[in-house]
Order: sequence, then structure tokens, then C-alpha cells
Amino acid sequence: MLRIRDLTVAYASRPTPVIDRLSLQVQPGESVAIVGPSGCGKTTLFRAIGGFVPITGGRIEVDGIEVASARGKRLRALRRRVAVIAQKHDLIERLAVHQNVMAGALGRWSCLRALRFLLLPRRSELLEVRAALERVGIPEELRRKTAELSGGQQQRVAIARALLQNPGLLLADEPVASLDPALSEQILALLCGLASAGGMALLCALHQPELARRYFDRVVDLREAADARPAAASAGGVRLAS
Repeated sequence: MLRIRDLTVAYASRPTPVIDRLSLQVQPGESVAIVGPSGCGKTTLFRAIGGFVPITGGRIEVDGIEVASARGKRLRALRRRVAVIAQKHDLIERLAVHQNVMAGALGRWSCLRALRFLLLPRRSELLEVRAALERVGIPEELRRKTAELSGGQQQRVAIARALLQNPGLLLADEPVASLDPALSEQILALLCGLASAGGMALLCALHQPELARRYFDRVVDLREAADARPAAASAGGVRLAS
């Protein structure tokens, strides 16, 4: 689902590349954690995968589509296959839960249908939202105001919204940074379980290596990836954390 080969991202304002010759593959149903301190390139990597950051060298493919060369409809189709879960949810708190969740379907809707849904959702659409909320464990919150939910519940709403995209690749950028330890474990277990059960490739940026080792199939430390070159080049350019 995701294939990265010798990826380099550099900015004129920095003396060294943010990402230097990184290679990585993630299969459908596999969960991979990217760990490292702030500034090591985790968010830059995610933005490059989505085509929002120009790459200096190398290649990124999502579901067989090369990101750097994708334009117009092809780029929009690629981005529909990639769902993003951010640290701060990016929810509109004044809207109801079902309205926030169904925002995940906007990429496959017309503007007219999106406006109609805000005013008069159809039963079939609400059933689709409820099914997504059931997968994240909060179906009873369907019509509740998003602002009334706890932080953990709001993160589950954000995950349900991502599921409405029907993504092949799920990017979770520090999804538990603002949650307490118990909730963090619940959310990571949920994400990895959804990826495995739904056949989605999951790439998750984390600050906590111990949590990454506990829940993910593989752990990639971006600092070790940089230190390992060129010796690790034959192993894909990254070293797995133990």
C-alpha cells in the first residue's frame, strides 16, 4: 500500500535534509510506528506522503500511484485513499458528532450533497455514520454535540471520520499526545485493531517508543535510520527498534 524508496526532503533554510534517503514499505493490514523526537521529520514524512511537501529525491508510491507525479484527478484520487488523524482532532466542535464523522465522505460527494447532509441527513447516511462509530466504540454519541465529548471520545470521532473515507492508508500523526496514559493505550489498540481487521496500512508517529513496541507490528526510529546509513542501505534504509 505504501512504498518509499530513498526519500529525501530538504529545505533551503536548513543545512541538512529533514529526511535523508529513507526507504520503507507498509503492507495492507500492517501497523508501523515512526518514533523520534520533535524535529526529526515525522510530520514532514506524512506531508510528503500526501503530496503536500515537494521531495528532493527518491520516490513515494501509494497504492501504486507515484505521489510526486500525480496531478489533478489522479492526485485527488490518491488523497482519498489516504486518511489522516491529527493530534488535535481537527473537529468542528459546534457541529454534532454525525456531521463531523460524515465529513470523511466529502471527497466522494458533490458540494450540493454535502450542504444537503448538514441540513437534512438521509437515513442511509446516518446508518453509515453509526456503523463507523460502532467500530470505534461510541455509537450512542451519534447526535451529541462534539463539544460535549471528552478528549478520548473526540479522538474516536476523528478515527470514525477517517474510516468514512474508506482509506487504504491511515496516517496517524501523534494521535495520543494530548491523552492520558490509559486513554493512549486504548486509542493505539483501537487503531492497530482497525488496521488489521480492515486491511488498512497504518503509519503512526509517536513520541513514546515503549507504546510503539507494545502495539505495532514494526517500529522505525528516524534517528537510528539516519545513523544507520550507509551500512543499513541494503536493509531498506531503516533500522527497526528492538
